[in-house]
Amino acid sequence: MIRTVMEVSQQVNPGIRLSVLVTPTKSGGSLARLLRSLGREVDTGPGTEIVVVVPSDRVNDGLETQADRLRSQGLRVRILKVGPGGASDVPGWRAAAFEAASGTVRVFLEDNATIEPGWWQAWNAMADRDDWTIATGSVVADSAALSMAATGVFFCEYGLFVPRTGLGKPLPLKRVAGNHWAVHCGKIGLPATGNEIDEHVWTHRFVQPGRKPARNELAAVRCRREVGAVEAIVERTRQGFRFGRDECRRARPIRRIKMVHGGHAIILVQIVRLVAVVAIRRSHRGLLLRSLPWTVALLKAWSFSEWAGWCYGSFEALFHANLKNRTERRGESPEGSGPFQGRVVERHEPTSSLFAGTHARRRDVAHDFRIPS
Repeated sequence: MIRTVMEVSQQVNPGIRLSVLVTPTKSGGSLARLLRSLGREVDTGPGTEIVVVVPSDRVNDGLETQADRLRSQGLRVRILKVGPGGASDVPGWRAAAFEAASGTVRVFLEDNATIEPGWWQAWNAMADRDDWTIATGSVVADSAALSMAATGVFFCEYGLFVPRTGLGKPLPLKRVAGNHWAVHCGKIGLPATGNEIDEHVWTHRFVQPGRKPARNELAAVRCRREVGAVEAIVERTRQGFRFGRDECRRARPIRRIKMVHGGHAIILVQIVRLVAVVAIRRSHRGLLLRSLPWTVALLKAWSFSEWAGWCYGSFEALFHANLKNRTERRGESPEGSGPFQGRVVERHEPTSSLFAGTHARRRDVAHDFRIPS
């Protein structure tokens, strides 16, 4: 799936203004429901395509019927069938959809969302602008269909992206909504997508230093998540740890030190930022107040797990650095140190073959100390 910059750039078709890339999640979403909403609000023309990723273990809830209806409305719809998978496979599904698309602007959606009125017009208007590379849309809570635990998850994941209403003020952010964001392929010298597309990584990579992602205020999706209390806590804990660990691996030593010693303040930063955004944008204030116990509990689960991830990543980096120093003092290569690779020797096999490939099969010791996901 990996392609060069030139190969990816050649995939942009000037005749396709907008590509909508739809991927599933594990949160009880419905691909058919999302496609149905796209059909209700469609107002585009021939320059639009939709690419839908469908895992083999996903129940067909009328998806093909909805796809045929969209085709009858003049849209190009492509179904990509992939193997079974879960939430951890979403970045890979995004990459597959991106590679199959050809639009100038490519909008990522997930099946926990349905589009709101004016969505098509808002993203088509963004396709005419050349002052952005990465943009985020807004996310509205489907409050009638959310439990308190699911509402807490909504605020943890999408609370920073609620639309502004009334006297609400615009508020640029450094991040984008994972279930509603877009890439302007006419502005980015696209690298090889590899096997995954992560919105956090792409935002840092493509948004110029000192600037923030664009915000499409007029494009909104309504989010419905079906998640239980235990699952919500486990999910926040696991994702927080992975985020902290991965950020630590990319961070410089000074930032590692700062996060390890001040990591207990993460929860305070998370809560203050969320409350400030909701207050400034004057949206979802009552819903946040009602779900505050669950929201705070889930933010705590994320924050302390993120701190643990930073601590683990720092220990991992320190262990690797110490190992490198020791092996260099001995005149050895740090890559040459690793656990012994043993195997059973058959009777007919010379015992000298036992050590034949040990130096060719070395592994980095640091990777042997990863906590299982």
